[in-house]
Amino acid sequence: MVKSVTSLTGNGLRDWIIQRVTWVIIAVYIVFLVSFMAVHAPLTHDVWCQLFRNNFMRLGTVLTLLAILLHMYIIMWTIFTDYLKNTLVRITAEVIVFISLLAFVIWGVMILWGT
Repeated sequence: MVKSVTSLTGNGLRDWIIQRVTWVIIAVYIVFLVSFMAVHAPLTHDVWCQLFRNNFMRLGTVLTLLAILLHMYIIMWTIFTDYLKNTLVRITAEVIVFISLLAFVIWGVMILWGT
């Protein structure tokens, strides 16, 4: 059996399950935010800041950021595997995407916990 070392889990079914779970996390987070904005209309800066001072909201946001990282990495890995046939180009693209996604997650955590 050929195993790709750049795949997230090395197993297509596990990657598929991770994508579905991360999609649910992202969807729940979006539904919560839209509901919060609808209930607190007109939304003020103070209300928004108070929401993100809550540690549960911060943890939920970090969980969502990690879910986005996993979800996007699997998507990009699939696209790169399908369309980039040169191994060096594909690995380089995957590394760039992973570093970028990781930087966004770190930046998000710094924003959330830096205030």
